[in-house]
Amino acid sequence: MSIRLRVVIVLVIIVMAVDGLAWYRTYQITTGLTEEEQQKAAAEALVLKGATISQEPVTPGQQISLNGPWLYRQTGSEYANYFSPDLDTTAWQTMPIPQNWYLAGLNYHGFIWFRREFQADPAWQGRLVQLQFDGVDYFAEVWLNGKPVGKHQGYFQPFQLDVTNQLRYDGKNVLAVRVNSPLEEYDAVYPLKKTLIKGIFTQDKSRPGGTSGLSGQEYNTGGIWSNVSLLVSNFVTLDEARLQATWTRSLPDNNDPEVRAVLLLRNHSDRPADVLINIRIQPENFEGYAFTLTEKTVFLATGQNTVELSDTLNGPLLWWPWDRGKPNLYRVHIQVTVNGQTLASQQFLFGFRQVQVDKNWIWKVNGRPYFPRGTNYASTQWLSQTSQAGFERDVNLMRQANLNFVRLTGHIEPVGFYDVADRAGLLVWQDFPLQGGYTDAPAFIDDARRQAGDMVNLLGNHPSIAIWCMHSEAPWATPEIASQVNNYDSTQNNRLDELLRETVAALDSTRPIQLSTGSGSSRVYQGWSGGSWMDYKNLPGAPFIIEYGAQALPDISDLARQLDAPELNYSEGEVRSRWEFQDFQPIAAFNVAGISLKTSMGDAASPRTFVRNSQDYQANLLQFATEAYRRAKYSPIGGIFQYMFVDEWPSITYSVLDDQRTPKEGYAALQTAMQPVLPSILPIMPDYLMGRTWVYKSSDSLRMVLWIVNDTLENYPSARLKYEVVGLDGQQMQVENFTLNIESDEANAGYLISNLALEKGEYQLKVTLQDLQGVELGHNEFLFAIIPPEETPAK
Repeated sequence: MSIRLRVVIVLVIIVMAVDGLAWYRTYQITTGLTEEEQQKAAAEALVLKGATISQEPVTPGQQISLNGPWLYRQTGSEYANYFSPDLDTTAWQTMPIPQNWYLAGLNYHGFIWFRREFQADPAWQGRLVQLQFDGVDYFAEVWLNGKPVGKHQGYFQPFQLDVTNQLRYDGKNVLAVRVNSPLEEYDAVYPLKKTLIKGIFTQDKSRPGGTSGLSGQEYNTGGIWSNVSLLVSNFVTLDEARLQATWTRSLPDNNDPEVRAVLLLRNHSDRPADVLINIRIQPENFEGYAFTLTEKTVFLATGQNTVELSDTLNGPLLWWPWDRGKPNLYRVHIQVTVNGQTLASQQFLFGFRQVQVDKNWIWKVNGRPYFPRGTNYASTQWLSQTSQAGFERDVNLMRQANLNFVRLTGHIEPVGFYDVADRAGLLVWQDFPLQGGYTDAPAFIDDARRQAGDMVNLLGNHPSIAIWCMHSEAPWATPEIASQVNNYDSTQNNRLDELLRETVAALDSTRPIQLSTGSGSSRVYQGWSGGSWMDYKNLPGAPFIIEYGAQALPDISDLARQLDAPELNYSEGEVRSRWEFQDFQPIAAFNVAGISLKTSMGDAASPRTFVRNSQDYQANLLQFATEAYRRAKYSPIGGIFQYMFVDEWPSITYSVLDDQRTPKEGYAALQTAMQPVLPSILPIMPDYLMGRTWVYKSSDSLRMVLWIVNDTLENYPSARLKYEVVGLDGQQMQVENFTLNIESDEANAGYLISNLALEKGEYQLKVTLQDLQGVELGHNEFLFAIIPPEETPAK
């Protein structure tokens, strides 16, 4: 060995030893030091640009609201110098924040600047201070005291911006936000080249003007629609925390899940540090045992750190949908500490449950076959209108309608909705907010993948979310788009959706992922977009129906809020245009469904009659279709989702509740047809309809079959089935009682009703089902009439 080489080796050893000693003295804050020395070393290890962290403990995530009155200025230019702290704002107007700007009276697409002032507490010095926005639609750029601090793109996700070094402690701080919610020109982007990841909040049939021939982009959804706050914390933050539970064998054979926690920790200082991570999982809504994942000391480099912990838990109570058990929830507490001082913490609700779906769309929840009885839902077009109380009201109405599943159609709700669904035991089909066709440009795909990751990280801990869907009505999965455009590309957005699935699967391996509605799941509108309501007897769309239904007008009082008094009487021309702006679909209503403006006896048209006729039609279609699909559960039908549940704004849609949550007749029909234990009535097809009454020319061949559909896991031995036929005057024409054994999770034909020999008139078939103790399990009714051909009303 040469002398030169030996010298080099000795120098390297000396340098490594000195560096190692320095690292040891600086960062090994738990080894061989007094408590005072440990605290001092911990403080010195967390330094940001020369600002030493305070040795006094601070509550992690201290939050100061910046909600309230903000100044705003509407401008068509993105280049105005409206971020300057010295700007004269005496001509600016005031808007309460949070709020979508349309709700403040601005029907506007484009740029709006927002400003507000606040004071910084000197006690924040030596702490990390971040701005948090819980929701801005759609592009946001932020300045503090005239200096840019960051930007964001997207409508649904919270985001944070570090403002530690921009704060002033000796005077006012001026916060400026430029928000851009642009108009996507119809001719340029619709229906295949959209660029805004806003789902149903841009260019959709449910939007204001959505069926009036062009864009459906009226009444912009832009704005700072959710909370704004300052977060004051230590220099270590817990930015994301995800728990996942997996089972080596399918439930219910084994209930010892492996729990994996993935944490995103950020060390905002310029030096690394050792921290201790503790995760405790405690019962939230029941009495039971708590679990602690193995504690772990980890080394945090400066900047972003991903930390994983895992453990096997023994027999946690499972989260069940409400119709199968109790939605047992745990509260997860995560703490990041140094020498007993909490640097960061987070808590959230979690549920242990397993959801599976096979290629035939047969679902399993916790290892048991499960039949989705679902609906489609969007709370509103303007998310600042939402509230926890509103979500509780809507989910309660879903439960009362016997629904166990809800699809969030082409959008993401505020996180409060998922909290309510978790507690209520309501399963959620979560769409990523892509609705229709989008550009396949690389930059768009990259941003879509980023936002898909945001969706999973934001919502992935919620047990109610059962499935992710990457796209609603993607061009490659929606052949009917071909009739709307020239040079239709049957592969458009397919690679986009595959890459989105890849992104989501890498973050969440515990849930099924659907590429797009239409790729296995069907949108069925027999009796509305074409065909007849009677076609549902042939189970169109099998095996899985993600949308079915028909429009119905809201009650006359709600209709009067939407239209001027002369416009309530429907007619062609300008009145028709006004109705179409409210999303009414006249061709489907009149030409396909045959809904009349007049009474069945041909009396003069009136708004009230039109309302009644449309609601009768929707109710009849929903009940008949729902019962037909449910009688065929698992063979071949795997699940059904009615479309829609509520109006997203004062409009005329497929909903069963208007925007004020006043029920249409379809709500009660759905409530009956979706009962967990349903005595279903299958009559022969009628000669025609009279409102909701099925009309037959004679009773000679009239017969009905009673089915029992049981979606519960309960057996009901010696159950009692009773039916009676009564006239509208209350006279009982026929009655029978049966005793039968009902097996769990079955659908079977029961009894044939025939030989009624009824005279002309109107009748009602009433069916009730009770258990052995006399408790009602389910009920149903059917209106029918015998009207000879010579007495058939003229149309």
